[in-house]
Amino acid sequence: MTALLPMLWVWLSGAAMALQLQLRAEPTELQTGQTGSVRLLLVSTDRDPMSLSLRRPPALPAQKGLIPSYIGQSSQFQNVNGRVTRILQLDYRVAAVEPGEWSLGPVEIELPDGSHAVADPIRVKVVARSDETTSEPFTVSATFDHDRVWEGQTVVFATRFESRLAGAQVRWSLPNFDGLRSPQHGVPADERFAVDDPDGTITVRRTYVPLVAVATGTRDQGVAIAEVSIPQGGTDLFGFQRSRIEREVSDRLELTVDPLPPPPPSFSGLVGDFEINSRLDASDKVAVGQSVPWSVVITGDGVIEGLDLPTFEADGASIYDNGSDLSARMDGDAFRSTAAFRRVVVPTREGALQLPPFELTWFSPARGDYVTKEITLPELTVVPGREGDGTVQSFGADASPEASDPVAIDLRPVYTWGRATAPSLRFVLPPLLGLAAAPGALVLAGLGVALARRRAEAQQARRGRHRRGRPAEAAVRPEAGSSPSTWRCGGWKAPLQALPEEDRAPLASAPPRRAAPAASRRGGRRRLPRWPRSRARSAKIVRDVRQAGRKA
Repeated sequence: MTALLPMLWVWLSGAAMALQLQLRAEPTELQTGQTGSVRLLLVSTDRDPMSLSLRRPPALPAQKGLIPSYIGQSSQFQNVNGRVTRILQLDYRVAAVEPGEWSLGPVEIELPDGSHAVADPIRVKVVARSDETTSEPFTVSATFDHDRVWEGQTVVFATRFESRLAGAQVRWSLPNFDGLRSPQHGVPADERFAVDDPDGTITVRRTYVPLVAVATGTRDQGVAIAEVSIPQGGTDLFGFQRSRIEREVSDRLELTVDPLPPPPPSFSGLVGDFEINSRLDASDKVAVGQSVPWSVVITGDGVIEGLDLPTFEADGASIYDNGSDLSARMDGDAFRSTAAFRRVVVPTREGALQLPPFELTWFSPARGDYVTKEITLPELTVVPGREGDGTVQSFGADASPEASDPVAIDLRPVYTWGRATAPSLRFVLPPLLGLAAAPGALVLAGLGVALARRRAEAQQARRGRHRRGRPAEAAVRPEAGSSPSTWRCGGWKAPLQALPEEDRAPLASAPPRRAAPAASRRGGRRRLPRWPRSRARSAKIVRDVRQAGRKA
């Protein structure tokens, strides 16, 4: 559904019907026992698109080889040619029960104004079910719709992916398309649908890329590569599913482009098969000076780019251009383009007005030759227009001659209402802004105070740890060139002999330390290497030294 709706393009001119109906079958060929999809599209281009509504879905007539059933409906709004367009889609499922080519439709619905709209019937082919079921889990294909085209002709490159694996996805790497270009109007189409089969559901994805042949000769277009992602196992803890990538390569693609034969002088540059419809919105009689709308709609399977209608002149009338609309779309597997030209015919004298015929020449690939289409316009009877007496008429209330005098000045009261007289907000707006910003400012201030407090507590804790955790070995400060018997401990002038015997022997046997320059610095404070003893042993030494110093 998401791929079908963007392809639908309302290409009729402003004189077209306000409601269009269309039936579409996907696919158009089924095997007995399979079930496909059928969509009924209702496109409303009224000024009030919400007026389109159906109380009950219409019945879908079908021949005996098909059994339709209604599923549901959905709607979508689009902006087409500057107008809001509503697309109402009714979904049906069609089961194939008997081989043959069967018809679906037509479908007729009644509009709110009492009129009726009809959708043309479509054909669905049903073939006998094959006994040989393919063993491959998926199939891919890529090809052009024509192997040989003319210069300027539109060619469609189509890819197809069918899979019986649930969750399988495909991503295509297309060739460079040498000698081909994309049209200015019309985007590639992407269709996805499912076919219910007794052996399992078949998922189908088809893409169509419109291209225009601009270079002649036989050109090798290379190959198209399909990367198929096949799910493996269940999902992981985060909901992702592993997949395996398999690559398939299409056959070699070649395209031959033939040059156009010498064109006639009236050749418009169009290549394709086109139809021209002309409409003059006027009755049998028109008045002099009356504007008569004239529309010319050109539709076909080729691109309509840069087309200008030839100059049109008529004796007894003036003709003016009123704009044009150009659009293109993919209609299934076919490219369709439309150009709507609007003109206005203004009769300049009374009597019979015969407009000359209109001609357009294009090249038809189906015929292989140039085709000229001539359109004749009906004859108009021009009657005299309405003549006035030259007086100015006023349809307003209480009209007076003074009001119609262009020189008179109408003095009116001073304008005392509106924005210019509103009171100023310069004294009210700042307090309101401050009041609105107060909660945020308080929150930021609280966060700043809490951060400052945390930093102060952390700094205080570091200072306490430094005081409490000062190594006991650093309390003993030997001087260079002194003997162990004269070393001082912990700032107390106590000799080493005050230590117990078991602690004095290792200190006396230790070599003297170097002078202060050899000591390491950290954080601006001089530190000496720690002695190789435990923290408890060092604390006991310092405690004994300090007690001995107090006794001394």
